[in-house]
Amino acid sequence: MSYQFTAGRFKAFAADGTPLAAGRLYTFASGTTTFKAAYTDATLGTPCTYTSDGVGGLYIALDSRGEAQLWLGTGAYTFVLNT
Repeated sequence: MSYQFTAGRFKAFAADGTPLAAGRLYTFASGTTTFKAAYTDATLGTPCTYTSDGVGGLYIALDSRGEAQLWLGTGAYTFVLNT
């Protein structure tokens, strides 16, 4: 079973209220710093595109509108959002 993170697309905003273009969304197994994949569709057949941060972490790069399609698999997630 899959779960859509939001009704539509995940959207992040900067402190000044503008879309967080090129923001970094990290996805972890809840309560840990262990990577946990999120997906682009309800079938969980296509993982989100992850980018290396150069120090061992993987993140989803938000688009120019500060958005990403985000479906979750089973189990709990922890999210970290960075600029």
